[in-house]
Amino acid sequence: ANAQKGIGPQGVGVHCIVSAALYMCISSMLSILNRYLLHTRDPPLEFPSLLIVAQAFIVGSLTFVGLQNCWYEESSESPYRPSRLDKDGVARVSTVGLLFAGDILLTQCALSMAPVALVELMKCLIPAVVLIQHSGLSRTLPDFRQVLMVCAICTGVVLAIGSDGVAYNLESGGLPLAAAAVFVAGTRLVATQLLLQGNAQCPMPLLLMYITPAMGFTGLLSFLVFELENFRARPPALQTPHIAGSVGLVLLSSLLAFGLNYTELWCIRVTNALVLTMLGAAKTVLLVWVSTLGAGRLLSPRAMLGSALAVGGVALMKARRVQPPEDNSVTPVELRARIQRDEAISESWRPNVQNAT
Repeated sequence: ANAQKGIGPQGVGVHCIVSAALYMCISSMLSILNRYLLHTRDPPLEFPSLLIVAQAFIVGSLTFVGLQNCWYEESSESPYRPSRLDKDGVARVSTVGLLFAGDILLTQCALSMAPVALVELMKCLIPAVVLIQHSGLSRTLPDFRQVLMVCAICTGVVLAIGSDGVAYNLESGGLPLAAAAVFVAGTRLVATQLLLQGNAQCPMPLLLMYITPAMGFTGLLSFLVFELENFRARPPALQTPHIAGSVGLVLLSSLLAFGLNYTELWCIRVTNALVLTMLGAAKTVLLVWVSTLGAGRLLSPRAMLGSALAVGGVALMKARRVQPPEDNSVTPVELRARIQRDEAISESWRPNVQNAT
């Protein structure tokens, strides 16, 4: 796909680094901002489903404007254009959209019951989920070294979330929600990679457009079922003294959500579902330490060992998956040598052909 777009080997490497760096920065800022807006701010918003609805509306609006302007040429001839969608295309984009919505919803709910450090460290298990699903789809066993890396990640997570680790202020249900978010996130990455890198590739802006309605519907349904009763009392965060700050933070969170979704799709398209490079591991380390120290706590030696194992396993797996692109270009000298070799082989066969006749 990169060759068809005229991107050389150096361009592919730059795209991988830039997309991963942007994804790392934006996802870190969004995780911390959402935690502050929903739970630690005084007064907190406390309505994650309502935040998802707002994000879906703003992300969808920005995507629609982009499709009418700067992304029009890229998406106008795609078979995934709404006027050209068939049943298979609808099934593919709907699956990815619902997985995106479920991932965001579960992550928001997990953040309401668990600290950022725990949720982010649990996400170190996503490569294990992706590896298992890739093996199931290809019907092959994973490489032994990959299995060892996954075991190191799992061991590190168990050590880090134990007592005196990062599982402080953990309410009932926080850990299962974080685990469910990890599984859905891994499944989402695999499905997204198949859609972006398959035979009939979907342009990123179109996929982002299909994701936002699923996000909005899921958030609205969750709000009506779980949060509407508490919302009727008009929470303090939406009252006159605080409403301007709350709306401003919601807008900022929505803009970051737009950047996060786009850079994630970009990163998956130019690499694959397992590759987020060493910067992804650095992001996890940063969030674990900053959020834990910000809460006035110090990691125990066992928690530090677990964090190092989990993050190190992810870094090794990502580094191992990054392969330099092959340079298939042929220099004029090599081309001339190949032509001379082929001519020599052809000359050597001519007597045999004459004797046979």
